[in-house]
Amino acid sequence: MKSFVFKYGKDSNQAEIDQLIKSINLRGHYRSELVKSDNYLLIGCANNFIETENNSNYLYSDNHVVAVVSGEILGYENQIPWKKIISKVENYNYEWFKDLSGRFAIFIFLKHNKELCIITDNLGLLPVYYTIDKDEIRVSTSLPSFLVSNFRTDFNKNWLYEYLFFNITINESTFLSNVFRTNYSSVLRINTLNGSKSEVRYNEKLSVSNAIKSGKEGLAFSMDIINTEIPKYFNKSGMSVFALTSGLDTRTLLALVNEQVDVETFTYGTMFCGDILSSKRTVKSSRNKHNIVLFNDDFVEQLPSLINNAVKYSGGTLPAIRSSLFYVYSKLSLEYGKDTVLIGGIGGDRIRAQNTSDDSILTSGLKKFMHDGTFFIEGNLKGLFKDNGDFEAHIHKCFDWLNKVYGGVPSAERTLSISNYEVVPRYFLGEVNIVNNFFKYRLPFLDKKVFGISYQTDNGKLGFNYYSNARLKYKRNVLQSKVIYQNNKYKNVYLKGLPIKYFAKNNYLLYKIVRLIIRGKDVIINKNSKSTPLENWKEWFNVVLKDKIGLKINQNSRINKFLNYDKVSEIKNSDNVVLISKLLTAEMIIELIDNNWGLDKN
Repeated sequence: MKSFVFKYGKDSNQAEIDQLIKSINLRGHYRSELVKSDNYLLIGCANNFIETENNSNYLYSDNHVVAVVSGEILGYENQIPWKKIISKVENYNYEWFKDLSGRFAIFIFLKHNKELCIITDNLGLLPVYYTIDKDEIRVSTSLPSFLVSNFRTDFNKNWLYEYLFFNITINESTFLSNVFRTNYSSVLRINTLNGSKSEVRYNEKLSVSNAIKSGKEGLAFSMDIINTEIPKYFNKSGMSVFALTSGLDTRTLLALVNEQVDVETFTYGTMFCGDILSSKRTVKSSRNKHNIVLFNDDFVEQLPSLINNAVKYSGGTLPAIRSSLFYVYSKLSLEYGKDTVLIGGIGGDRIRAQNTSDDSILTSGLKKFMHDGTFFIEGNLKGLFKDNGDFEAHIHKCFDWLNKVYGGVPSAERTLSISNYEVVPRYFLGEVNIVNNFFKYRLPFLDKKVFGISYQTDNGKLGFNYYSNARLKYKRNVLQSKVIYQNNKYKNVYLKGLPIKYFAKNNYLLYKIVRLIIRGKDVIINKNSKSTPLENWKEWFNVVLKDKIGLKINQNSRINKFLNYDKVSEIKNSDNVVLISKLLTAEMIIELIDNNWGLDKN
């Protein structure tokens, strides 16, 4: 099931139902199914519905409950065990959910006691949004569902504070006032009779192991998890399409594919960028069919409409600066069917030794907080907010919440957990939502057992925070290099200018000798291509989209209600494409809210 919306309260007419269907099926490419009574309705949307004699499809209804699974519970794609799930929920027994894998959300309405229950996956990769109003309760996987019919909500300025400061939202907030999102490993129950709610975690966040496995034991332990768990995400009965870059993560996934899995790969970017050059070399020995989506003249011509589509069809979760993804998956959809499983490498660096605080997806303010727990406002944000006191007070409230959940004393473990449970699932939500318009999307590195390596071994991200000897940095690449090297197709892959075997052998002396002998350009990427960017947003913003940005961000912009225009104008005329994108995205979201997300249009 791609998405769903549930409404409890007043009866709905056909016009409202049609709008609700649009709100969870923004591109109009999927079928919908409806369960309705006088005081509630449940709509599910998918490319097909599995109909079986025992009602074990994704949308379930009988005399006692109506229920739906959105996303995918790995291992139960065609046979949802509804009787078991409902029994667990009715008896407040949530242990069973701990071992489930995949990106999913389960919704159940218990008719006999008028209670709603929402269960999210271990990382909250598929958030569910809800509001409790005096006249109705609404639950949906899509924020535009809260703009339908007589239900109205305002833009939430706190979302703007969080978005500009953190890059992500914190805790339950969304860009709509009084509309909240669920958290990871969450069981949320709502009493429709009085509007009360309760929430419990069926699975606590991971914590560092008392005895971190190291050396050969740690590598063997990690290899076993990777070799066992990741292949479960591949499509056994149809096509698996792998995103392939120049990095280790996607090549690690590809190296785990066996001969029985039907595989193709794709790469996107500007001509001669590193990802495209390196991916060609990687697939040369594997002989997989490989698709390349170029950001060429056709792409540039479509950019103005792409940024609209990216923000709109992601439900406001994909920033304008990542709108190239809408182009990529639109192109790929012409090649592959809706049942294709697309495999992404998001989160692979969670199990590779890199310093989390150096991640490019973290803002300066969040990096500073994660490093030493202090409040720091980067220069571009100073003077930006009309009510700076309100902005700072809200950010401090966000810090208080993070300290409460992840511990107030800065540590490597706290940094890792904030990154794993808050930053990665929320930052990449927009990409997931865009892909979800076209394909099934699976993210093996975000499997609980796989990213758990970070907390259990010294070859994961957490373990490497304790390495002080710079010479040992080469070990960062050992684990995934060993995974790749075990597949004969990829033994000749190069990494940082060396054959990958010199990382996989995990012998520092050998590595150092070979490094001294082979001193030269990275043989994966042509030295002349190092200056060729994957995406050229500075030029696209300053040339192709300059007029559009000027029309959106000006003295009459909606964001000026919250921001000082002199500062906004200064940012708009700078080369800070990330912040320009944020301002543009925020303006477009407020405009979409004011225009009912375009749901009124035929």
